[in-house]
Amino acid sequence: MKAIILNAGLGSRLHTITKEIPKCMIRINGKTILEHQVDRLRENGIETIIIVVGYLKEKIMELRRDNLIFVENPIYDKTNSSYSLWLAREYIRDNAFVYLNGDLLFHEGILKRLLSANSSNAIIVQRTRNGRRDSFKAVIRGNRIINMKKKETGFKVCIEVPGPVKLSGEGSDILFKALDANMKAGNQNEWVYTMLSQIATDIRLEGVFVKDLPWVEIDDLEDLRHASILFEGRPN
Repeated sequence: MKAIILNAGLGSRLHTITKEIPKCMIRINGKTILEHQVDRLRENGIETIIIVVGYLKEKIMELRRDNLIFVENPIYDKTNSSYSLWLAREYIRDNAFVYLNGDLLFHEGILKRLLSANSSNAIIVQRTRNGRRDSFKAVIRGNRIINMKKKETGFKVCIEVPGPVKLSGEGSDILFKALDANMKAGNQNEWVYTMLSQIATDIRLEGVFVKDLPWVEIDDLEDLRHASILFEGRPN
């Protein structure tokens, strides 16, 4: 299995920090967010890791680890995550892979739970009463994802979708065919999770719940403070 991490974006809501370094290079508990993610993947036997870069790419490419493959999104400021994923198609199309957003800091048990899930296509989710305004929320039937969107689902308890995601080779093939169609139509601005929601009728994408394990999607200074407190003193 391979992994892909998307780190092309500007991180504009953390501009006081990201004017100097990309968001994934912010240090928490002695290591960058990216190093935390790479370590989690390696601990679970995933060696080949593709990293899509764009903004301040040289800062990210300074990370010297074996089996890291860098793919550049030269129009990162005009496109969204689905385009960055599509750019890495030659490395992961038809392959089982784990997908990570580059601003996610998470407990080591989350990835273990995802990889050990019975379903070959799965995504980490969490029930909450106070979902973040800009987070993706899921509609689930049983454990199966029916829909994912950023708007509220209308339920009293929402299901947030932080990820990571794992896809089988078949799931990867279906996703990239949908991405190909989008790119042919000139649509470079969809979120990856929107695309996953689109193909949820073609694959069984199951939600894996992690209410007992912490994670933080780091978008702003408050998230950064929360992550520093939440993961303070945890093993590197």
